[in-house]
Amino acid sequence: MRVMDPEEYCKIIAFLGWTTFAQIGRALNVHERTARRWADGERKVDGPLVVLLEMLKREKLEREKQQEREQGPDDARRRVHSVQSFCESNDISVSTYYALKRAGQGPREMKVNKRILISPEAERDWRRKMEQC
Repeated sequence: MRVMDPEEYCKIIAFLGWTTFAQIGRALNVHERTARRWADGERKVDGPLVVLLEMLKREKLEREKQQEREQGPDDARRRVHSVQSFCESNDISVSTYYALKRAGQGPREMKVNKRILISPEAERDWRRKMEQC
């Protein structure tokens, strides 16, 4: 029977997008304290749990590969944003976008006719700049 160490457990949990012990508990149908104890190494991660976590990881990897095959590896990266889609993608309101722009903290913009567009590179650079704040 394979035993998973806490570090590997935490990596898989992060890969699956679970950020709180409550989320992990709900997803695995255990108390959040149990999920924390697995992460802290107070309880072994073994048996069916190891199999389940590895299966979930494999399924997510397969879904991502399938999506990449369907849209092509560069399609998502080439897409430019309108102000609205940029805000949705970065989970900010349009008013926050314009407030950041007035403060000199908005992303670089392209103007095409009367439309404002944000390139993927400008979005990436803006995210990096915002992470440093």
